[in-house]
Amino acid sequence: TSLQSRLNGTVVVTGAGMSSDSVNDRVHLNLRPSTFSGRAIDTLSIAADVRNEAVTARGYYAREGSVLFTDGIVDLSGDVPAYAFNLRGQQVDLGALLLADSLGTELNGRALVSGRGLSMEDIGGRQEVALDSSIVRYRGVEHVLPPVSNTLEVVHPSAGQPHLLLSGDGATVR
Repeated sequence: TSLQSRLNGTVVVTGAGMSSDSVNDRVHLNLRPSTFSGRAIDTLSIAADVRNEAVTARGYYAREGSVLFTDGIVDLSGDVPAYAFNLRGQQVDLGALLLADSLGTELNGRALVSGRGLSMEDIGGRQEVALDSSIVRYRGVEHVLPPVSNTLEVVHPSAGQPHLLLSGDGATVR
């Protein structure tokens, strides 16, 4: 895959502090019509704030009617990192993002991811995905997807429960 890109926009970085408990930094990236590794971008905006031992971020992406919003936090203040992210999309075309000409989508929905840990010894978390009515076109065939929601939970081993729990509109697996 070619990494050839044409980026148009601004990056602003401000900050103060030298240690992890006193740092106060902000990074803001704002791109207008650009191309990144073959993918067209109408608008991309990402803002991240680092305060003490936490990073909060917000993002917005738009391309030809596709819109993605995201926000999240990573907290590094404890012994085990914790995180939470929220992603919302309207008319998202995965074909354009994946550079797959045979695939076209108009996905509408949200995903929530939260948890803690980076290794199998301390990991635990939850992922929720809810799609509203959406359209998938693959190799010229169009499918209308009804609303569907699913949850995947990774349970910390000390909880005395199964390690993976999957539930949703189609099934529940423990």
